[in-house]
Amino acid sequence: MNATVTSPRRRLAFGALTAVASAALLLTGAVPASAVTSKLVPESEIGSAYAGDGEVVWLAEEWSGGTHAVTTDVFDGRPALKMMRSGTSSVVNLFRSYGVGERPTAAAGLLDGASYSYAGANVNFQLAMFYTPADLSAYGPAGTVSACTQAVDNGVPRPDMCFTILKFETGQTTTGAYATIRLENAQVPYGGPGNPGWWPTKSVGSYAANSRTGTLDQLLAQMDSYEIYAAGVSVGSGTAAGESWLLDLTFGGTSYGFGSAPSPAAAATPPAADTGELEQLITDEGLDVPQQTSNFVPTGSNTDLGGVDPTAPLEGQYQNWTDPTDAFVDGYTFSTATYVGTFRVVNGNVVVSGANVAHLSKGTHYLLLRGQTSGAVAVVRFTVLGALAVTGADVARLAWTATVGGVAVASGALLMVMGYRRPARGRHRTA
Repeated sequence: MNATVTSPRRRLAFGALTAVASAALLLTGAVPASAVTSKLVPESEIGSAYAGDGEVVWLAEEWSGGTHAVTTDVFDGRPALKMMRSGTSSVVNLFRSYGVGERPTAAAGLLDGASYSYAGANVNFQLAMFYTPADLSAYGPAGTVSACTQAVDNGVPRPDMCFTILKFETGQTTTGAYATIRLENAQVPYGGPGNPGWWPTKSVGSYAANSRTGTLDQLLAQMDSYEIYAAGVSVGSGTAAGESWLLDLTFGGTSYGFGSAPSPAAAATPPAADTGELEQLITDEGLDVPQQTSNFVPTGSNTDLGGVDPTAPLEGQYQNWTDPTDAFVDGYTFSTATYVGTFRVVNGNVVVSGANVAHLSKGTHYLLLRGQTSGAVAVVRFTVLGALAVTGADVARLAWTATVGGVAVASGALLMVMGYRRPARGRHRTA
């Protein structure tokens, strides 16, 4: 379940001055951080009813003393979804509910890059599905071998369709820290605590309800077609009374956090005034500048930190920010400390956008990032190119030179003028 992402970066290449070719860089693998949209889900968006036709809504189901709340009443103070159980029969579900016309019909589309982070008692991921068995006569609602559970959609039976929930379960409790569960490469059947995996709550073809012998793809292969009407997480159904917290939930190309959008504070005075003080700060704090520079993944027009065009902003993601308490990070460029913006921390990454570097001269400079809450700092080194521009007249003159025998001279001059550089690489009750 891998995604292929095409980079929009294009550069000019020359065989002769009359040919211009463009190329796209293909990256194959899991959905990268830059391809994931981030959204916050406030309590006001979480309802108690499944989506109607054409709708996509958030839904919380609470049974037998189960309750939930979007809160900062968490061990580390960050906003999260709190899932509370008063006893072993309590259940709390949080689902993204899809109405008719909006339902995904490919699990891979939801699970590429999918993950969730939880603390407390076991929290499992669920896909609630209506499906038509690959062998309808044997495993359909009136199956001759094993009948499935009849699909009922908003109280209306779906002829020849079955209902099931596919769970990915960890069976584990985590205290004092969040465990991040990644789903995209998880195929194995559930094997008990310490051996997370998939299992069906209702029979799926030749796999009986609660069987732990089929991989996700093997379960899906029992279906001729299916539609996912809900996806999300659940805790309860035999789990002892207590609390669990959901920090984030990522699927379908979107990472969901919980709570209302915070507001940044005013930018603080930078911890260094110029390059000299910055170098002393690097020494005093023991900062690994090469490593921190490698943590920064540039995007936008400037995709090479070794050759930054000062006429375009410096943008990108500083990955794995050092302190989870920071919601915002202030940015300053050096040689002389210059404030260039306050940036959001999204899923642990600082999203730098619109950082103006036009004031910087040609040569080596630094971007210092400082957490508004923690005061943690990181330093990214980059090199600014000379601000030379290419005009249509420049290209025309060089092309003319080439036609009269000056191909080598013109080619070299054009590359110099362009500042050429190498590219960087419900339905049914669920539990």
